[in-house]
Amino acid sequence: MKVIFEGCLPMSYVQAYVEPVDSDADVTHENARAGQVNGLLGAAEPHALMLTTGAHSGDVGFRLVVADAAPEWEEVVEATFIPDGRSAVVPWGADSL
Repeated sequence: MKVIFEGCLPMSYVQAYVEPVDSDADVTHENARAGQVNGLLGAAEPHALMLTTGAHSGDVGFRLVVADAAPEWEEVVEATFIPDGRSAVVPWGADSL
C-alpha cells in the first residue's frame, strides 16, 4: 500500500475533490454521482473524485492510499480511479493542497 496523502483536509460545504492538475475540469455534485447509490465518494466523472464527509467545515483527517489488493478495513469507500496526468487533492473553492 502506498500513501499518497495523509494530513488534514480543510472542508467546506462537506466536500473536497481529487482532480487533474492541468485541466479546467469542473466536477459537479450531480455529475460526480451520476448513476451511483453510495453518496460518500462520487466517481462517475472521468479522472476525478468528489469526496463527502460528515463535517460541514473545518479540518478533517484524511488519508489517500493506492492499494495493491482489496482493503481489509471494516468501513471503507473504494473506487476505481484512473488519473489523467498529475492529480491533486482540492478542498471546495480552493487551490490544491
